[in-house]
Amino acid sequence: MFNRVGQTTNADLYNYKFDGGELYAMTSGGRTLDLYCKGLSADGLVAALGDLETDGWSELRLDCNPFGDAGAEALAAWPGLAGAEILDLVDTEVGWRGLTALAASPFAPRPVELRLDENPLYNRGVILLAGSPMVARLRHLGLSCTGISHKGVEALVASPHLAGLEVLDLTQTQLLRRSWRLLAERFPTVIGSPISEW
Repeated sequence: MFNRVGQTTNADLYNYKFDGGELYAMTSGGRTLDLYCKGLSADGLVAALGDLETDGWSELRLDCNPFGDAGAEALAAWPGLAGAEILDLVDTEVGWRGLTALAASPFAPRPVELRLDENPLYNRGVILLAGSPMVARLRHLGLSCTGISHKGVEALVASPHLAGLEVLDLTQTQLLRRSWRLLAERFPTVIGSPISEW
């Protein structure tokens, strides 16, 4: 269980140990879970989530942890996922299998910001994402360095669920010119697009 080690005016800081390492959950009014770069394996994430209350989380910042697909599957089974408006899974080694679990979660996550950059999604994962109601409320989607190519771009552009997407981040992504043009025609802001340089 958590051991309270300090307080600030806006947040409570909790600390506990797992496998000899300290993990912190920083909450702002009980709304933000920040486990950035804690070296969490899938088992570590399961332990962390098991010690948390499941209500009131609007931001889940789990980036830079190598918990992979097994960790994403554990997250998909966690009731606290239901209210998350910001879900940051950058560089967590989540692939198609983990994304499948999140999309099928019984807690029906509907984030407005989803960051999946630096994960091995490839076209298969992007196509799955584009076809999922999970993305229906998205305003910001991060897919930098995910192995996407033209086939994945076509799925994003054709998705009926991405009507409200305002920002698509594809920084450091290599695509065909026709891919960039399709994206520019569909989405208001495409970060990483070289079109302005042509």
